[in-house]
Amino acid sequence: MSDNSNNHKNDEKAVNCPVEGCKKEVLARGLHLHVRQSGGGNHGESGEVPENVDLEDAKEAGTQEVEMEYPESRDSEKVARLCPYCERPFRGKHGVMIHLGQIKGRKDHPENGPELHEPEDFDIVEVDDKGNVESVIEKGEAESLSTTEQRIENGGSDESTERIMKHIEELREKGLEEEAERAKEMLLRD
Repeated sequence: MSDNSNNHKNDEKAVNCPVEGCKKEVLARGLHLHVRQSGGGNHGESGEVPENVDLEDAKEAGTQEVEMEYPESRDSEKVARLCPYCERPFRGKHGVMIHLGQIKGRKDHPENGPELHEPEDFDIVEVDDKGNVESVIEKGEAESLSTTEQRIENGGSDESTERIMKHIEELREKGLEEEAERAKEMLLRD
């Protein structure tokens, strides 16, 4: 333990790997990584999760004690920065980089998102107390990505737009008008 850190212990949920023949017990938060990195056999090719493996259906195996070392102070930004792909705000440049690493290859985010960007690429924004973006304070160095509307005008696929519009309709049917309006604004944002 270093002089500038605090140790913290807690019990975290553990699950059994759902891959047939694997008897490994892993932390629930690390199951996806375990399956992707355990290439060969029923785990499939390294770096992928086989289609027949349902990670959501892993059986709980109890808990494991986890010890974490947290620094007493962090050198982090106190501003919100936008992800250039989903336009969600995150705390500081490191927050966006963590997000890109966690979601890479999914939800319209590139597989190599963390490698494509430098932390200074992301817009600094002002957010309200509900996490809604109110204004852009400083533009990042990344080239602006086109909006859905611009992609359609340039001959791009509007398949994702249709999925989003369906989601907005479902939100309205559930009486979630505020969430539906926010999703619509994000879809049409320039």
